[in-house]
Amino acid sequence: APHFTEALFDFGSGDKVVGVSAADARPAEATAIPRPVTADGFTPDPAAIIALDPHVVITSLEGGEWKQPVRQAGIHVVTLRASGLEDAARDLRIVGRISGFALSADKLAARMHSRLKELDLATVKTRPKVFVETAYPPPATAEDSYMTELITAAGGVMLVPGPGYTVVSGEQLQEMAPEVIVIGADPDSPPERPEYARLTAAGTRLVYVPPDTLFLPGPRLLEAIELISKGIQSG
Repeated sequence: APHFTEALFDFGSGDKVVGVSAADARPAEATAIPRPVTADGFTPDPAAIIALDPHVVITSLEGGEWKQPVRQAGIHVVTLRASGLEDAARDLRIVGRISGFALSADKLAARMHSRLKELDLATVKTRPKVFVETAYPPPATAEDSYMTELITAAGGVMLVPGPGYTVVSGEQLQEMAPEVIVIGADPDSPPERPEYARLTAAGTRLVYVPPDTLFLPGPRLLEAIELISKGIQSG
């Protein structure tokens, strides 16, 4: 998982990482590390993983037939998938202990807790309604406890039109009337979203957060909260 790779480098144990996922891009050093995936460019390849001879595989992917042959080869597979901000801090601590950098992980988790408390004290009294675009096109969102907590910490209320993954029409968006729309995209190169034109004309604010900062519960989750918080408070 990209956020675990980034955490390991933050802890100072990047030299112990022998393989990464297809999505790993941070830090820059991670792009030169082997990516043991199948021909689809995404699914972990058990044979390739075993060939790298790791002591442990840390993943956020639940299920997966690839895990069994890896375990049979004597390699530990640890699955960590945060469902909230507390889980994200817990997972970082676990990764720190696995890598032998527990102190560094504990310090990072403590900084996260401290900053979250500060943000909670600083949040606006009136919480605006926030639509988080999790896929496009067409605009879609998803019921997600981690993202809900993220938006709450930033000072907003996440709009969830239904259970699970939901494609949202222009009419539904108008009815939902979000005051803020959060989009996983580079703020320096914001994508066009004609579907939101009527909303922005009526005052809805668009907030852009790099996707690997917005959606991954890793070291930069505080950055995501702060970017969203600034967007909320700018209105």
